[in-house]
Amino acid sequence: MGLLIITIILFAIAIATIVIGVTSKKLPKATILIVFMVPVLLLLGMFTKVNANEVGIIYDDRYGVIEEVKTEGFQMKSIFEHITPIQTAVKTVTLGTSFDEDLGGQTKDSVYAKFVTTISYRIQALNAGKFFKVTGKTDLTRDQLNAVTKQALQKVTIQYDVYSLLSGELENARMKFEQELEKVLMEEYYITLTMASFDDLDAGDLVETVIQQKAEAQQNVEIAIANQEKAKIENETLIMNAQAQADAIKIGADAEAYKVAAEKEAVANLLDYYKEKLPDLTEVQISNLVLSVLYYSKWDGVLPKVTDGSNVIIGID
Repeated sequence: MGLLIITIILFAIAIATIVIGVTSKKLPKATILIVFMVPVLLLLGMFTKVNANEVGIIYDDRYGVIEEVKTEGFQMKSIFEHITPIQTAVKTVTLGTSFDEDLGGQTKDSVYAKFVTTISYRIQALNAGKFFKVTGKTDLTRDQLNAVTKQALQKVTIQYDVYSLLSGELENARMKFEQELEKVLMEEYYITLTMASFDDLDAGDLVETVIQQKAEAQQNVEIAIANQEKAKIENETLIMNAQAQADAIKIGADAEAYKVAAEKEAVANLLDYYKEKLPDLTEVQISNLVLSVLYYSKWDGVLPKVTDGSNVIIGID
């Protein structure tokens, strides 16, 4: 608008100079220069440049802020349009590091946990116009970012107790926090979240001491359970070994019994055999015959040797 006003003023001066020149029949040379400056100024006002990783927000004197933006490079525009650059590159901010910047949330067990979190975000070209309409600025202030971060954090911490946050559930809480913050930033400011991390969590000295004691107690319980399990395994091993020894003894006894039974059956079969082949012999004779057969079947062929008392060995053939 300022360029247009200057152009109008210069044009009015040029017209007045021309009128004076015509009246006095003498046209100053400056008038010709002013006449040429008017279109040059108008021409310069119709171009703008947008730097890399930026978009140009358009404010039109006639329509206000326009959601359409100018992209990188040289761009044509109306003389009624004013361009405000906004960066589209990713920005990273760490919150909760200073004493006056309270960033925390109430847990399920009524403990106020303080966080230090790092957030990365960007203003996309598609939403830059909407963002500028909402904030009137080229970036979020630290207070604005802290407010929406705390809002998203409180929705998550109330789902956990402080012990679970300080142990195994912190990463799950971080993922939920990232989802909540992503939604809030887009709904409130049309900003795209790229990453959110938990750098530190402070639940207070007393709470952390109690949690440490609880963790130690839990560890002792786990050790006791492990020792019980070990003793159970050792006892089962002893039982198995004893059973194996008993089984071995039983198997040996069964084998010996089987051997005796087999031998008895063989003797009985041999008695029956000689009774059939030698029907003229008596029971006693057949029994002696069978005993003789059994004796010679086990004899190693060595004759016994005796002495007559005079140290002379007599062999019996």
